[in-house]
Amino acid sequence: MNYQEMSGYELNTRLHNIIECDNKYELKVEGYRVTWTDKKTGEEVVTLRKQYDKSFKDYCGSWADAGPIIQEEKIDLTFMDIENCWCAGKVTPEVFIDCTNHNPLRAAMIVFLMMKGGE
Repeated sequence: MNYQEMSGYELNTRLHNIIECDNKYELKVEGYRVTWTDKKTGEEVVTLRKQYDKSFKDYCGSWADAGPIIQEEKIDLTFMDIENCWCAGKVTPEVFIDCTNHNPLRAAMIVFLMMKGGE
């Protein structure tokens, strides 16, 4: 899954599924239409952006929303002068996960999604 190519909306939806819903759903995101399929029951719910935006956090745009995750997961953030962007990274015994982006929160949240295996 190429998180770098996803919109902020899609990243936030995937993050919401993992953080708030305990990764309970398989997601199919088509623009602002999201099909949430319960992994256990197969029940589907389709939402459009306006139906649930107020309950979503902005993990890619708000330090208040993303900061606790970055701190809890111990995701490192470093500014890279040469590339003029941020590098987020996580070292585990098995692998080093990293992502660069001009938005430090987006980079960190992509690392978080990669750590959690996406869906």
